[in-house]
Amino acid sequence: KILNDILFILVESVISDLKQILFNPLKLFSRRQDKINVDLKLMIEFFLSCLRLNSHNNEILKVCLNLLSLAMFHYVIVKVIYRIITQKNHLPWWPQIDIIY
Repeated sequence: KILNDILFILVESVISDLKQILFNPLKLFSRRQDKINVDLKLMIEFFLSCLRLNSHNNEILKVCLNLLSLAMFHYVIVKVIYRIITQKNHLPWWPQIDIIY
């Protein structure tokens, strides 16, 4: 029980840190220009994973939908929505597109 609690706290901490790093509207995450495609894939996979784990936590969604956010965030949400729509063999708890509405 204690080990599970510690693991949960650790995972929550890592998720929180990654949200701050990858989806901070005040500071764009980008390692270098030649790594932009890898960075975008990382952001897409992380956002999709967060939706799959907890579809009701919409912090990242708010950042990506903000009209004042950078185009990179808008691109990420379009790709995530596309992945949700086109996913095959999805697990029962994975999000459906209606969570975006």
